[in-house]
Amino acid sequence: MNRTGKYPDTIYRVGTKAVIKNKEGKVLCVHDTGEEDMWSLPGGGLDHGDDVPGGLKRELGEELDYHGEVALEYNNSCVYYSHAIGAFVLYLVFDVELLDQYSPHAGIDAKEVAYLSPEDLAGYNDRQAEIIKKYGFGEAIDFPILRP
Repeated sequence: MNRTGKYPDTIYRVGTKAVIKNKEGKVLCVHDTGEEDMWSLPGGGLDHGDDVPGGLKRELGEELDYHGEVALEYNNSCVYYSHAIGAFVLYLVFDVELLDQYSPHAGIDAKEVAYLSPEDLAGYNDRQAEIIKKYGFGEAIDFPILRP
């Protein structure tokens, strides 16, 4: 078995992402708290013991400070190599409806949150912006699965 980074090449970091749209068709995005200036869909890696819906709800609480009920519909999956963590990532992407009242504001794991349009993301060409453009707005973007 080969190794990619610190993980064997048969292991993925599994996570969830939420596509949440407002009435104008904009997608709710998270401005990350890390060193890079980037936007992403709400969500993140599953922790040990999480099931998929529970992990996504936990992430919505951490990033959006949303703790209400949600409706989830599977959208697609996304696989890519993350240089940030040195491993392949498998995201399960869901279309999500927030069923309780919510006014966008950042949780503990976000710098800010906002509903964005494709034009708002025009200056961002990183992988997370591509994920928003593909799954949030339906742009035809292919993710090459490249080894480091």
